[in-house]
Amino acid sequence: MSIKRVLDILNMEKISIPAGEIDKIEQFVKTCHPDLRKCINEIQKNVIDGEIVLENLVKVKDAFVDSLYKIITTGLVIKARKKVIENEHVFNGDYTELLRSLFNYIHENNKIDNDVKAEQLIKVSEYIYRSAFVADPEINCYSCLLTLK
Repeated sequence: MSIKRVLDILNMEKISIPAGEIDKIEQFVKTCHPDLRKCINEIQKNVIDGEIVLENLVKVKDAFVDSLYKIITTGLVIKARKKVIENEHVFNGDYTELLRSLFNYIHENNKIDNDVKAEQLIKVSEYIYRSAFVADPEINCYSCLLTLK
């Protein structure tokens, strides 16, 4: 539903989508779900001369989550926390968004053993749920990272 809405908005605003970019838009919308407003704002920031350019945004976030996961699984959780804090601009300081991106990364990673994957997905989803009730989202996110090592 939200992907269709984003595409409708792009069409209404007469923003062209380069060939092959619809998949990237769909991927980006999934990482923002359920916050459609945030998704639209981020897309708006990436419109240049009436054309959407999402490649940099998606690549930077994907590379960040990939490197963060590798740091976590090697047991360097203090280094992971420092990396997260220093790179808040990548996920706009939205720790729930970071957890969602981490969830999607784990889910789509075929190199992770299925039993480990299931356990990690459950842990991350618990912290995504908790994020609605915590006073400090950064501490909640860091607690999640500690459980994944």
